[in-house]
Amino acid sequence: MPVLDFVRTDTDTHGDVTILQLAALNRDSTDSATAGSQPVGQDRVSVEADARDFKVGVAFVIDTTRSMGPYIDRAKRFVRDISDGLASRGLQDQFDFALVGYRDNTDAAKDVGYLRQVFRDFGGPTEGMTLSSSIERMQPASAPTLNWREDAFAGIDMAIGGLNWGAVDTRLVFLITDASPRSVGDDLASDRRMGPETINALAAQRNISLFVLHMQTEETATVSLSSEGYDDTERGKQLYGRMSQTGDAAISKYFSVQGQTEQAFADSLHLVAGLVIDQLSKLSQAGSLSRPETIMDDPLIAALSAGGPVVIDDSKDAPLVAAAVAGEIFRYQTEYLGARSGVEAPDFYRAWAADKDISHPDRRALSVSVFVTREQLGDLAQRLSDIVDRLRQKELGMGDFFSSVQAEAGSAAVDPTFGSFLPSYLEDLPYGSKFINMTAGTWDDLGQIGRDQLLDEVEAKLASYNRIYATQDGWITLDERALEDQVYPLPLRDLP
Repeated sequence: MPVLDFVRTDTDTHGDVTILQLAALNRDSTDSATAGSQPVGQDRVSVEADARDFKVGVAFVIDTTRSMGPYIDRAKRFVRDISDGLASRGLQDQFDFALVGYRDNTDAAKDVGYLRQVFRDFGGPTEGMTLSSSIERMQPASAPTLNWREDAFAGIDMAIGGLNWGAVDTRLVFLITDASPRSVGDDLASDRRMGPETINALAAQRNISLFVLHMQTEETATVSLSSEGYDDTERGKQLYGRMSQTGDAAISKYFSVQGQTEQAFADSLHLVAGLVIDQLSKLSQAGSLSRPETIMDDPLIAALSAGGPVVIDDSKDAPLVAAAVAGEIFRYQTEYLGARSGVEAPDFYRAWAADKDISHPDRRALSVSVFVTREQLGDLAQRLSDIVDRLRQKELGMGDFFSSVQAEAGSAAVDPTFGSFLPSYLEDLPYGSKFINMTAGTWDDLGQIGRDQLLDEVEAKLASYNRIYATQDGWITLDERALEDQVYPLPLRDLP
């Protein structure tokens, strides 16, 4: 729905809230009398037929280094349990899974075997492979990697861009690891510009919902402290926690699995398997959409909506994972049926709406995006790249940086922000950020660590712009526009 206008407010109870005026015009609206004369049963039959064709797809992206052996075995058991459970009800065709394994840089540790590998894609096993044999191919590494970090983003990137997502209707990815990821600036990363923000943007481009099950074992803290000089779990918690903007962004999908990690992990997957089997069974029998109220009760949703990591300490916390999965499956079902049921929008609609849930201010109520052309996206990427390169190279101080860009632009602004060097259309959006409003003074106040972290985040977004620019996924051709005028709905959160 287009945004006609917006008003920013600052409240004592809800903080910053943006009120948006939204509109919709249904060009293909039918006359109300004609629409009302359609037999009621006709819509219902159509929806039921589509509902029974709904297919759940789950991809596991698993850290297959030596320490992950027990969790690999548990993930394999999950796949077998859910496949056997659905087969016993004749529903095996309504679920599919994929397996991606990742390790680390093979140049740094040649015996590690591989950086990333697809063990099973959606659409069934490869020729000559049974379900069981395709699962058994995934084994933990026999040799250690260089240090405790692994290239998790390389594995997720392969799952997002390398799997046959067109074969399924839900797009769920479970990252399972006990190590933090290599990220922006890491010399051993396969893509030194890829960070959490890149992964978020690429997943959103394909409507993929990403869950993280981060195993925080005693070994993680002990080994990382001795090899790295710091507790790796804290670094992983921060980076994986930032990968929480996929799917329903109001629901946290980063789970810190602690305590009896192996059993808590197994209990969580067992509940998820039961949930998927139960939901698909109900959908097949009734042919209609049903919200899984028994799992998505208020206390669970409140815990998932609190912000920050969700801690899984023992079996009593396992329903939290199942509740998050239930919410995403319900969302995908709603989108699936809505796209196929022929339900019409009203002839004309206009109203004001808040971008936050008034009863739960921590929840984002609206997903706001801006249509950009390839030319605009390319221009934004080029300008950002120029700013970041100058600051990374440290050839200029911040004052000199502003002075040099002002001179090139013929500008005489007294205390400009980075935003003044970026495309002017950003100024007209209901949007602002720490980076775009940065001045020479606030930059200096950040300190070196803060400046490096901010530039890492911007570089990760820059990497996503380049990837989006180079692919066709998500680009929209507007009516009567040339192909080169395609637009992409870039979420405001993905702007710099």
